[in-house]
Amino acid sequence: MLSVARVKKLGGMFFIAFCFQYMILFYVFAQSTAPNQKHKLIPRHATTKDIRGPTYHVHKVDPMSVSMREAYESRRLLVESNRPRLVSRREIIEEYRNPSSTMTESPAGSKRYIPLGRQTSGEEFLSCGTCALVSNSGHITHSRRGDEIDEAECVFRLNSAPTVGYELDVGRKTTVRVISQEGLSELVANASTLLDNHPSLKNVFVHGSEHAFSLGSIPSVMGRLSSKYPRVGFYRPSKALDGEADAEFEKHTGKQRLSSGTELSTGLYALMIMKDVCGEINVYGMVPEDYCRLHPNSNIPYSYYKKPVLPECMMYEYHENVDQGGKRLMTERRVFRNWAKSSRISFHDPSWD
Repeated sequence: MLSVARVKKLGGMFFIAFCFQYMILFYVFAQSTAPNQKHKLIPRHATTKDIRGPTYHVHKVDPMSVSMREAYESRRLLVESNRPRLVSRREIIEEYRNPSSTMTESPAGSKRYIPLGRQTSGEEFLSCGTCALVSNSGHITHSRRGDEIDEAECVFRLNSAPTVGYELDVGRKTTVRVISQEGLSELVANASTLLDNHPSLKNVFVHGSEHAFSLGSIPSVMGRLSSKYPRVGFYRPSKALDGEADAEFEKHTGKQRLSSGTELSTGLYALMIMKDVCGEINVYGMVPEDYCRLHPNSNIPYSYYKKPVLPECMMYEYHENVDQGGKRLMTERRVFRNWAKSSRISFHDPSWD
């Protein structure tokens, strides 16, 4: 038989256990009826996880399976790889919210070109009857088109392509240079032959990313150039023109420029500008989009003045297949061919007929 003291001791233990269970039940009930209150007890294993969905919203989900985790990682990597394009889209949206006000009107009356360096907005914008665009391709070598090119009212050249030593094939006159922001350093380094020796030079157009013209060294470089060459108007395409270029690329190729990871070439910007200011356009040394397929063994160099240089078709193939930062030069030819249907554009050496 249990003693009275033993019974009292066991009864006390049962009472304490009952009270403890009651307190736990009360705590769980209170937490379920007050979800906004902070939990004092933290579970050992997380029962939810943040995941960024296809629309980039953060969702709470149950612990992920292996397949879901793989999908999550692929989306995360997709967001990281597309961050520059997302930034570009935000810049486009910002332009619509706060349109730029320091733009020069083209003959068509739309704000398409922004002056660089000294203010040139009061000057008469370029206008030409006949124009010649000289490609940098090796196809222009031995063409003997120099005199024919110089007969055009305005001659457009790309980046830092020289004329000295190549006059018989590319001509002597330069009216406009269209150059990428990456090529500015080469233009400055060769200013004596590319700018000083061309009294007919009227304009230089520089294309590139929006932020490059407000940050870094480009603003000071353009300021020095515009001060040294007051007779030359320096411009860059506006966001409106950049947006139009993207729209034209998608319209005629069926591909979005941003999502395809491409950058537009200097040749495309040159032809867009020429469509604004020229009545008739003749392009020299530019091949059509199917040239490399029809001439797989072609060894024509990519540049007529840079040596040594890889074959043109090899460079085109590289740019067509690189994931990011390439220029879809052959794809752009579809845009040019469609432009030629509605504008007076002709192609020579080789002919596109």
